[in-house]
Amino acid sequence: NKLVLLDFFAVWCGPCKAIALFVADLSSKDKYKDAYFGKIEIDVLSSLSDGLDVQAMPTILLFRDGMGIVKVVEPTPTALPKLPDEGLRGKKIEVESAR
Repeated sequence: NKLVLLDFFAVWCGPCKAIALFVADLSSKDKYKDAYFGKIEIDVLSSLSDGLDVQAMPTILLFRDGMGIVKVVEPTPTALPKLPDEGLRGKKIEVESAR
């Protein structure tokens, strides 16, 4: 039941900076201590972002047991808090996106 949340960002991306605060808050919560939160800078790891078809910033990818379960392009701050809980329950996740 390993949960992985990856935040794909760019240093020049304003919305990425805003979302980073919410992701950092989620990662510091005790209930997610067994989850992995990672930040992927697309200009540094372009091959990874290309391989996962990340085309816009910010993009959040959520994996459970090595399988991708949700991709959120330009998430709103209100959509982020429910991602880890729903992912841990294995539920289909419907998220709010700016797109």
